[in-house]
Amino acid sequence: ALRETARQTAELTGRAVGGGLYANYLFTALWVGDAVWWWLGESSYRHRSPAGLLLFHGFFLFMIFNATVVFEDGFVRLLGVGVTAAGVFGLIRALRERTRSR
Repeated sequence: ALRETARQTAELTGRAVGGGLYANYLFTALWVGDAVWWWLGESSYRHRSPAGLLLFHGFFLFMIFNATVVFEDGFVRLLGVGVTAAGVFGLIRALRERTRSR
């Protein structure tokens, strides 16, 4: 997996770097942790700081954008642009609601 990630990165950037694989592992761990927090502590989850919301979900959107827009093409890329845009607007809306309620 590391070699394949490095190969794909080299195709796009000219540098064979496989470290993005570890970013994918981090993404998965954070996503699972975020879901568990939501399930077990919905009240604290809904009241986390705007900075925490931006950090977590900004990273998620960055990873989704790279996986679908940068490293894919065709319909998947188009879908990725839509999903990323919807995510950005949703994140902005959530941040506005959080800052208003404080």
